[in-house]
Amino acid sequence: MVYSPVVDLDDLREIVRDVLAEGSSSTKVRELLDDPVGHDPVLWSRLSELGWCGIAVPEQFGGAGGSFVEFGVVLAELGRHVTPTPLLSTVTLGIGALMLAGSAQQRAEWLPRLASGEAKAAVAFTDSGAHGAAEPGIVARPLRGAYHLTGRAAFVLDAHTADLLIVAAREESGALSLFAVEPSQAEIRITPSVDQTRRLCDVRLDGIEVTADAALGAVGEAGPVLSALLNRFAAALACDSFGGAERLTEMTAEYAKERVQFGRPIGTFQAVKHRCASMVVDTEMARVAAECAVAGFGTYPAGDSDAVSIAALHCNDGYIRVASAALQMHGGIGFTWEHDTHLYLKRARLNQVLAGDTAWHRTRLARNLFAG
Repeated sequence: MVYSPVVDLDDLREIVRDVLAEGSSSTKVRELLDDPVGHDPVLWSRLSELGWCGIAVPEQFGGAGGSFVEFGVVLAELGRHVTPTPLLSTVTLGIGALMLAGSAQQRAEWLPRLASGEAKAAVAFTDSGAHGAAEPGIVARPLRGAYHLTGRAAFVLDAHTADLLIVAAREESGALSLFAVEPSQAEIRITPSVDQTRRLCDVRLDGIEVTADAALGAVGEAGPVLSALLNRFAAALACDSFGGAERLTEMTAEYAKERVQFGRPIGTFQAVKHRCASMVVDTEMARVAAECAVAGFGTYPAGDSDAVSIAALHCNDGYIRVASAALQMHGGIGFTWEHDTHLYLKRARLNQVLAGDTAWHRTRLARNLFAG
């Protein structure tokens, strides 16, 4: 069933869950852990056919005209299945950057291709991860009406398969800009990561020349756009974390009913009940926080920074707690390679730092509180 804005959120959730149960099973996820591409082209085609890439893209550009709320449902289910896919980088960041700052020509050229899944996109924030978005590691030097880009951006999600690479760069004055770059002009190398279901890349530019037309928005005025992109990224990861935490909680509760020790299911022991209850609390708090974060984009194009940071704290930190508890409560089997718990725990660890770590989001919340 192809997505349309009239589909109920619960119905959308069930559709996505059914598709991923077949196309992103544990067996298929494990087959891709050491794959250089890192995702299944067949599943990507299926997701594209169902319209998931274009959920939040206006109809005039070939999308469904939905919102970030609907896409958040998809993200949560991707997290539930720890699905390896460039949907996060292409839709959250690539399409997000074009919608926030792209020119009419850039949108007309790229949005239809990205919405249909024909093309993929990646956004390079900084030299040290998205939490340092205010200080890109790539420097832009103006020269005879053009710009020369030199530097490094690390931890760039899915840059190795991108057809469109958008890089954040700063001038010597400190002014920030976003430029669309041909991926073939960059040196892109995959960086090993704790989460083998995702591919992070190191992107290096050595004095490549781009024209002013390649800029997304006004040159030197990309600061607010980068902040908005970081909010989108953090909110998307919060949804992913909620989905993973929800699945782990279910898995652990099922195991506690089946695992027998001392002649009775371990779920009957009070200590285990308390641990399961804490997992449920963390999961429910993550659900509410993630829903509030994505809902903010319906009111503010850049999102509600406070709601996003709260979601990052509750969802990502809660995911760590849930994953750790799940691993311990599964006992010896939970520590083995054959069990899926480690896939979730590794993703939880990456989610916690990829779009601002705990300290960064707490600091931002405190600054906003005192500024207000």
